[in-house]
Amino acid sequence: MKNVAVIAEYNPFHTGHAYQIRKIREAFGEETTVIAFMSGTFVQRGDIAIADKWVRAEAAVRGGADLVLEIPFPYSASGAEFYATAAVRLIRSVGGIDILSFGSESGDLTMLSRAAENMMTPEYQKAFREALKNTRGGGYPATAEEIYRRLFATDFAEDIFRPNNILAMEYLKAIAREDAGLLPHTVKREGADYAQCELTEDSHPSATAVRKHLLEGDLSALSYLPAEVAAVYRAAISRGECPADAERLSPAILSFFRLNPTPTVPEIRDATGGLYTRLAKKSREATGITSLATLSETKKYTNARIRRAMWFSFFGVTSSEVSAPPTYTQVLALNGRGQAFLKAAKRTAKIPILTKPSAKDALPPEAIPGKMRADAADEVAESAMPKPRAATALLRHTPFLAK
Repeated sequence: MKNVAVIAEYNPFHTGHAYQIRKIREAFGEETTVIAFMSGTFVQRGDIAIADKWVRAEAAVRGGADLVLEIPFPYSASGAEFYATAAVRLIRSVGGIDILSFGSESGDLTMLSRAAENMMTPEYQKAFREALKNTRGGGYPATAEEIYRRLFATDFAEDIFRPNNILAMEYLKAIAREDAGLLPHTVKREGADYAQCELTEDSHPSATAVRKHLLEGDLSALSYLPAEVAAVYRAAISRGECPADAERLSPAILSFFRLNPTPTVPEIRDATGGLYTRLAKKSREATGITSLATLSETKKYTNARIRRAMWFSFFGVTSSEVSAPPTYTQVLALNGRGQAFLKAAKRTAKIPILTKPSAKDALPPEAIPGKMRADAADEVAESAMPKPRAATALLRHTPFLAK
């Protein structure tokens, strides 16, 4: 029996995610244990997830995953390279996992592996670093594609630098750098494009489209989720726990930058090179988070990079903090098969795997700052909910166990 890891945000879990898990079991057997390493409340595009991590984890288990472990903040909100590296480090630290499966637009593991190898060469790395210093750059995706096309024209394929392919290549690079011993496996993405904003009847939706419709109050978007998953979200909506909207935190973000025109700590992640100063200046014109991101955009900084810089500035997250390995993970949801894996993993894991809120009191000293950081992020994110609860609501939650 194989143990397969998936790295995901499940924001929200939809039919495309269920399709990936189904293809994994088709490839490795119906008894395969699928362990999802899922982003916490903050996600990679510099946003707060549509629902809290407990809701999304329960949905994932009801949708086919066996165990959901958390990728904590700030790693969950980091750019592709650091997000992928942190997730692969967590997988290696938990141990007992044979395979890392990920989606990609190409579905061509040979092509993706070759591209990842090329991007790890000293020649590419040097050219990429120099290009990023150019103020006329276009952010990570555009810069990566331009350098790759120039240096490796014979290996270049059109559309290789698409969102899921980029993340897939970062996973492959992280597996190699970390000597993780994981067999890579990719499932070709089917259905709507990653950033498509409209729902269509004949394909798997994009998570972007589902979120857009839910935020607009269109609950028909739930029909694009597996039935068991839709029931989880419907219940969360009725409790006022979904859809979360980061825009509700606009007063806090704008006030922070207006009160702190210079960085509160040195080397804030993603806010270097004058971006922090630009955010502070534009905060005096902006009317909200979306407005601030739009006003701060340049050719060099993507909207996602700017939004990450906002949150990292607000929380005081440094580059060294994001570069350091995660020191713990937390169980969010599981079923019987996941329980069996967890029991074995806890005997050999190289980092603590928290199974209940009170367990954090037994963390080793090196893991406590990371847990406090993630807890603070959860407390702040509570104010993004339609009906905010006490700040500690997410910190008292226990994992969902499927009967």
